[in-house]
Amino acid sequence: MDVDPTHDLALVKRKVEAQEQILRALIGFLADADPEVILQLKARIVQNRADRANEAPLNSESHEDEVIKLVEREFKRRHSL
Repeated sequence: MDVDPTHDLALVKRKVEAQEQILRALIGFLADADPEVILQLKARIVQNRADRANEAPLNSESHEDEVIKLVEREFKRRHSL
C-alpha cells in the first residue's frame, strides 16, 4: 500500500487548524467570563518560554503569541459593540 505524504500532511494540517479554532473559542469563552484569563495565559506562555530557554529558539514571535493576539482582537470586537 502506497502512502501519500501530501494527503497525510493535509490531514494533519486540518486537525491542527480545527484544534486551534476550538482552543480560540474556548479561551474566548473563558475570557468573556473573566477577562483576566488572557493575561494569565500570556504569563503562563512567558513562563513556559523561560523554562524552555535552553532549547533552540524558534522565531521571535511564536505561534502562541499570534493565537493570543487573535483571541484578544475577537474579545475586543465582541465587547466594544
